[in-house]
Amino acid sequence: MPRLSKFSLECPYLPDTFLSTAVTSSSSCQIQDLHLIFKSIQDDSQYHSSTGNDFAKWVLTMPRLSKFSLECPYLPDTFLSTAVTSSSSCQIQDLNLIVKGSNQDDSQYQSSTGKDFAKWVFTMPRLSKFSLKCEYLSHNFLSTAATYASSCLISELSLERSNTCYGFISESGATNLAEFLCRLPNLTRAELNLVVLPEIFFTTISSQASRCKVECITINGKPLRSFQSGNQLGIQTPSDDSSSEDDSSQETD
Repeated sequence: MPRLSKFSLECPYLPDTFLSTAVTSSSSCQIQDLHLIFKSIQDDSQYHSSTGNDFAKWVLTMPRLSKFSLECPYLPDTFLSTAVTSSSSCQIQDLNLIVKGSNQDDSQYQSSTGKDFAKWVFTMPRLSKFSLKCEYLSHNFLSTAATYASSCLISELSLERSNTCYGFISESGATNLAEFLCRLPNLTRAELNLVVLPEIFFTTISSQASRCKVECITINGKPLRSFQSGNQLGIQTPSDDSSSEDDSSQETD
C-alpha cells in the first residue's frame, strides 16, 4: 500500500511467511507509526532464529518509521542481535516497549542479549523518546546503557517495572542507572517507576550533578530534585511528608 503511514496489529504471533515477505518490501514501505501487540509466546514463530532476524529487519529497515510500539512476552535474542546491526541506520524517534515476561526465563536478561538490548536502543541516531515497561532491568542492560549514554540523543525517558516482586535494583545497577541519567546530554525529563532504589543511586546523582542536563526527574511520581541556575542542584530524595522536604531544601541551601 503506497500511502499507508500508520499500522496497528494485535495477534497471538506473526507467522514466518508474513515476516519473510515483509522483509522483502520493507525498504519501500511508507509506514511511519507501527504498533504491534503479541499475546502469547506459545508456538510463536517470531521467536525462532530465522524469523527473529526477519522481524528485526522488517521493522528496522523501514525508511520512514519514526514511532514504534511493541508489546510482547519477551524480546528474543535473535531479534536483539539483528537489531544491533541495524540500529545505526534506524529512523525511529519514539520507541515504546512493554515486555511482560519474567526475568527468570526471558532471553534479554542473559549477559549477551542484555548488552544487545541496550546497544540497540541507545545507538539509534534519531531516538529522542524512550519508554520501557518490564519486570526486570538487568545489570548488563544498565552497565551497557551507561557506556553509550554520552552519544545518545534521548530527551524523554520512562522506565517502569510492571511487577513489584522484582522491585529492587542492586547497588551496582543503581550506580549504573544514575551514571546513565547524568551522561545523557539531551535528557530533559526522566520518569522512574522502579519501586525501590538504594541510597547509592541518590548519592551518585548528587556527585555528578554538575554534568547532569536533566531538568526533571520523578521517582514513583515524586520529584527527585529541582534544577537551578548554573551548576547548583537541589537534591531531594523522595519523602512522604512535606516537612522533610522542607528540611532537605534548607540543608541544600
